[in-house]
Amino acid sequence: MAALTEEEIHAYNEAVLARIRQLCARRGSSITKLEKALGYGNGTVSGWNKAKKKAPYDRIEAIAAYLGVPTVGLTGEERPAPPEGSRPGQAEVLRWVRSAGKEELLELISAAALRLKEL
Repeated sequence: MAALTEEEIHAYNEAVLARIRQLCARRGSSITKLEKALGYGNGTVSGWNKAKKKAPYDRIEAIAAYLGVPTVGLTGEERPAPPEGSRPGQAEVLRWVRSAGKEELLELISAAALRLKEL
């Protein structure tokens, strides 16, 4: 597979950004608020239009999960499933957290607090 040209990367990133802007606007939000909610630095996502590399797929997955849309809805492309037994990405964790019940969330918080003490 040939490497993408700078123009192709720019077009891809612009298309992803346009979809993100549109979804944020529908929610009465903005990319700046989205960046803050996901813990990204200010300008991280909005700066993709100036990047020389494609927007990181793991970030796109997390944004899609946050906005409640499939990743393909932002990228326009499918991605193969991760290998069996691999660790979940941020997007999968966010989806689980949003669907978890109170007891599951309390268990997660307790486990995270214990892990932080170990670090």
